[in-house]
Amino acid sequence: AEEYSDVTFDDARIGLGGDLSWSSARLALGSQVQASFTRAVTQDREAQRIQGALIPYLSLTLHPMLMLKVTTRVDLNSERSTQFVSSTRLTWAPQGVSKRSGVHLWVSGSQVWRDPGFDERMMRGPGLIPNPDLIPEEGYWGEIGGRLTRRSQRGEARLRGALSAR
Repeated sequence: AEEYSDVTFDDARIGLGGDLSWSSARLALGSQVQASFTRAVTQDREAQRIQGALIPYLSLTLHPMLMLKVTTRVDLNSERSTQFVSSTRLTWAPQGVSKRSGVHLWVSGSQVWRDPGFDERMMRGPGLIPNPDLIPEEGYWGEIGGRLTRRSQRGEARLRGALSAR
């Protein structure tokens, strides 16, 4: 709960998620499912929002050292229309992409879409009522990065470091 002058704002959220996948030697298919319920209350108003996302992905090993992963996020929101947000990632690993240790280098690109929440509406907008001036953030981003993972001789301890630029 936060207080803004004479208004008290209570925000309650419940989130659920799950993952289902199938894979073979070169192909992996899967999907994540996410759902959340948000309820916001001020002294004189109450609002609720149900959000969900279905995130199917396809991962294809193009070569023992090269993997392509394509993901599409389907955002469902009780206040706005359905949004489709896609991303693509190409990973190169000299020792093979299926191994868990070693060097991984990647390049990826994605669409960006983020919907303002009730808390932002309380600070910048007219309150819990959807504000047409407070539009979702949209854009694109790219990333290049690398990861180095080393396992101990016994395989019990693992050290991982990653660096990326977006």
